[in-house]
Amino acid sequence: EAARALGRAIQEERFKQDFNRWKRQRHFQEIEAHVRWTAIKENIDPTFVLALIIRESSLISAAVSPKGARGLMQLLPETAYDIAGKKLTEQELMDWQTNITLGTKYLGKQLREFGKVELALSAYFNGPNRAHRRLSAKDTTKYINDIELYRKVINRRTKDYQIASISPAASSPIRILVVDDKAMNRALY
Repeated sequence: EAARALGRAIQEERFKQDFNRWKRQRHFQEIEAHVRWTAIKENIDPTFVLALIIRESSLISAAVSPKGARGLMQLLPETAYDIAGKKLTEQELMDWQTNITLGTKYLGKQLREFGKVELALSAYFNGPNRAHRRLSAKDTTKYINDIELYRKVINRRTKDYQIASISPAASSPIRILVVDDKAMNRALY
């Protein structure tokens, strides 16, 4: 147990260093602003989406997995088709804004369908048909733990905006009110 805690502390420290390096990149601010905009539209905490992006692609927009998942949110072409309602070109799927928009919609769909963050992440990672079966698998557990760790660090390191309140609403699982969101205002106006 002590070794596991030490391992997580080392992982957290490495992630803090990586996150600070990423935040200094010009492109990161554009990604972060778009993440916020799309996450809020889907009633998802933006730091949750950003943590998922970092875990999926390390913020490399040209990332392609061995299974063929593409872009920042590592979408399979057939998943993107299901969400977009049309076949996307390779260029469209690799476009970071399109990828974030579709990936966030897909994550929102999993959250609404499964109702629990752990199951939604398992569905995102393994596919919706295997979410329950693979929930306790070692790779799925690590994936979920990584995203929660990244989210915790991002919440501590992000000062551009504050989540004023999170409260359940009848029409959606999470309602997020954002205060003083400078990047969002720059992206919208």
